[in-house]
Amino acid sequence: MSQQISIPIPGNTLKECKMNIKSNKNHAFTSYLSCSHKILLIILLLLAMIILAVVPWIYYSMQHEIENKRDGENNEELFSSSGIDELDNVCSTLICKQSALHILNNMDESVEPCDDFYNFACGNFLNTTTIPDDSGSVDIFTMMNHELQKQLKNSLEELILPDEPKSFKNAKIFYKSCMDTAMIEQRGLEPFKKILKYLGGWPVIEDENWNETDFTWIESVYKCHEIGYSDSYFLNFGITPDVKNTTKLVIELDQASFKQKEFFITNENDEIDSLKRTNDSHNTFKKLYNDYMFDIAVMLGAPKNNKTMNQLEEAHEFKRALNNISLSEEERHNATELYNPMTVADLSIKHSSIPWKKYLNTIFAPNVTIDDDEIVIVAVPSYITKFEELINKTSKRTLANYVIWRVIEDSIYFLSENISDRQLNLLKDLSGISKREPRWKMCIEKVSMLPSVQAMYIKKYFDKNAKRNIGEMVGDIRNQLNKTLHENDWMDNETKKNALDKANAMLSCIAYPDELLNDEKLKEIHEESLEFHDDKFMENILAIKLLITKETYNSFRNPFNRSDWMNHINVAVVNAFYNHIENSIELPAGILQGFIFNNHRPRYMNYGAIGTIIGHEVTHGFDDQGRQFDKDGHLENWWTPITDEEYRCKTECMIDQYSNYTVEEIDMEINGLNTLDENIADNGGFKLAYLAYKDWSERNGEEPTLPGLKFNPRQLFWITAANVWCRKVRNEIARDDIKNDIHSPGKFRVIGSFSNSESFANDFNCKEKSKMNPKNKCTLW
Repeated sequence: MSQQISIPIPGNTLKECKMNIKSNKNHAFTSYLSCSHKILLIILLLLAMIILAVVPWIYYSMQHEIENKRDGENNEELFSSSGIDELDNVCSTLICKQSALHILNNMDESVEPCDDFYNFACGNFLNTTTIPDDSGSVDIFTMMNHELQKQLKNSLEELILPDEPKSFKNAKIFYKSCMDTAMIEQRGLEPFKKILKYLGGWPVIEDENWNETDFTWIESVYKCHEIGYSDSYFLNFGITPDVKNTTKLVIELDQASFKQKEFFITNENDEIDSLKRTNDSHNTFKKLYNDYMFDIAVMLGAPKNNKTMNQLEEAHEFKRALNNISLSEEERHNATELYNPMTVADLSIKHSSIPWKKYLNTIFAPNVTIDDDEIVIVAVPSYITKFEELINKTSKRTLANYVIWRVIEDSIYFLSENISDRQLNLLKDLSGISKREPRWKMCIEKVSMLPSVQAMYIKKYFDKNAKRNIGEMVGDIRNQLNKTLHENDWMDNETKKNALDKANAMLSCIAYPDELLNDEKLKEIHEESLEFHDDKFMENILAIKLLITKETYNSFRNPFNRSDWMNHINVAVVNAFYNHIENSIELPAGILQGFIFNNHRPRYMNYGAIGTIIGHEVTHGFDDQGRQFDKDGHLENWWTPITDEEYRCKTECMIDQYSNYTVEEIDMEINGLNTLDENIADNGGFKLAYLAYKDWSERNGEEPTLPGLKFNPRQLFWITAANVWCRKVRNEIARDDIKNDIHSPGKFRVIGSFSNSESFANDFNCKEKSKMNPKNKCTLW
C-alpha cells in the first residue's frame, strides 16, 4: 500500500469446511449388533439429533456473548480457561474456530512451506475461488469492501428522520437519486446534451454547424471547472503543501491527469502492451476503443459516417500525444526533479501563448486572487514546453473533440443504460469482466465521498475500542522501527540520528478524526449548503464535485496543519496510507475489520494482518521516495554521501531480486524498479510486525494456538500475513497490473519478503539454500 492506492472488487471465497475424519471401513458393522446394542444405538442417534438441534442456538449464544464483550476486553480475558483447551493450549472460542476455518480453507498443505510459502498458505484459495463476472479479482480486501458497502447501503436506505442532520438527509437523497434508474431513463440524454452545448458543443455532433471561432481550449477548461468537471484535461493545477515549507500551501502545475493509464496508450519508446497478447496487436485494441467512442458518439446524436470516426480517431491521437510528452512513474521517482518553482510572471515570459495569470485567477475565483509574484511549483517543465508546441499545431476541432470526450468519459455512469451497456462490452473485450456490478455499489462509491456518509459508518458500525487497541499496536511497531534504526550497522551516526528524528516525529491517524462525530464540525465542511434532488442524479453528482473543488481552492491562503486529518478525510475505505509531506500514516476505519483486525482473536493474527500493514506504512517513510523527505515533510537530503551509497547498493539487490520473478500464468516479469518502494515497505512491514509480536509474546506469554492447525503462534503469524495477500485475478487484469501497478503481485509480496527473513526460515526450519531460505538475502531495514 502506498500514499494513494485503491483496492476494491467484491466476492466471497469462504468455502464449506472439509473435515479430515479417519473412519473404520467395516461396512458390515451394524449387522452383528445385539438387540441391546441396537437399542443403545437408537438412544445415541436420538441424542445426536438433539445435539444437532441445539448447536445453532449455542452458536448464536456464543456470537451474542462475543458481541457483548466489545467494550474493551483484551485477548487475555477472552482466552480464559473457558475458551482454552488446557491440555493442548488450544483456543476454542468461536472467533478462533472461525479463524482456523478461514486459514484451512485457503491452505494447501500438500505444498512444502519451504518451497513455496504462498501456495502453501493460499493454494486452496486459488484452486477453489471463482471470480465473480462483475469483478477482475478476488481477495481479502475486495471481500471486506463488499461488507463495508453493504453496511453503508443499509444506512443510506433507512428512512429520513425529521431531526437528523441535513447532511445525513442529503446523503440519503443523493443515494436515492442514483438508484432511481427509471427517472434517469425517463430524462434520457437531453440534460447531458445541454451540458455539451454549454461547453461549446461537440464538433462530432454539430459537424459543419460547429463554429470554431467561439472555441479556445482555455475557455473549455474554465467552463468544465464552473460546472463541476475536471479542470486538468490539459494541464493539472492543484494546491499542495510546499515541500520546502510545509506550513504553507503552494500552487502546483503538473502534466495532464488521466484517471487510469490506458493499456494501448503507450509511450513511443515503450514496448507495446496489451491486455490480450495472444494474436492481438496494438492496432486491434486501438480499434476496439475507437469503435467504442464511435458508438457512444452515435448514441449522443453524431452522424454514423467516416467523418465522425476520423474526428474521434484524431481526438484519441491527441490524448495519446499528451501521454507521450508526459513523464512515466519511473521518471517521476526523484522528488527534487519535480520541484521547480517559478513565478506567474516567469511562466508568462517563458510560455507566452498561455495567459497564466488569467488562467489561475479564473480557476481560483472568487475568493482568491493570484498576482504576478505568486510562486508556482512546476513539476515537469519539459511537459509545459512540449504541450505549448502540441497545442499550437493541433486544430481547434480536435481540441474540442478531445475535451468533450474526456467529459463523456467522466459521465458514463450517470447517463442512460444503453451507454453503460456499451461500456460493458468494451470491458468484456479488455478485462474479461462480463457483468456490471450492482447499481447500488456504484451509488455507494459515489456517495461515500461525503463526510456525512463516513460519519454514518463510524456511528453505526465501528467498534470504538478498536481505535485504542490499534493505537497500542502502532506504538509497539514504531518502537521496533526505532530499535531497527538504532541497531542498524550500515548508517553513520549523523544519518541515523536524522532517521530516528523522523521516526519519532511520524504522526498516526487511526480509524477516524474525532471531529467526524461532531455534527457542528460537519457543518463547517459546508456540505449542508448543497441542495440535492431525488430525481436529478447528474446535477447532484456535479454539485458534489463542484463543492469539493471550491473548498480546495478556497483553502489556498490557509496555513497547512499536517496533524489535521480533516484535510483529506476518507475513513470508509479498505486501504491504508503513508503521506510523505505530512510524515504520517493513516489507518482508516474501513480496514480495521474482518480478517485484517479483530479485537477478540489471538495477537499473532492481528500482528500478522493489520500489524504488517502498519509496519508497511511506517516503512514508507524510509523507502526510496520517503527518504527524500525529513521529519517535517520537507524535501531535504539528510543522508551523508557514504550512507546514501550504502542505501543504493542495498536497493539494487532488491531491484534485481524482484526483477527475476516471473508471473507464469501470463509469462511476464515484474519490474523491480517500478515496484521498489512497495517492496521495501513489504519487507520492512513484515519484519517490524514480527518483532513487535515477538516482543509482546515475551511480555505476555505464549498464546493458545488455533484448533485443527498444527502450527505454533509464530508460524501462525506468518500464515496469517501470507493470507492477507491471497488473490485470484483474471489474466487480463494481471497483465495490466504488471505494466502499471507499483505493487508486486500478491504471490511475490509474500515470497520476496519471507525469503529475505531469517526469522521466517528459523520458524519453519527451512534448510539453507531452500527456495524460501536462499543463501543471499536482500535486507534494508
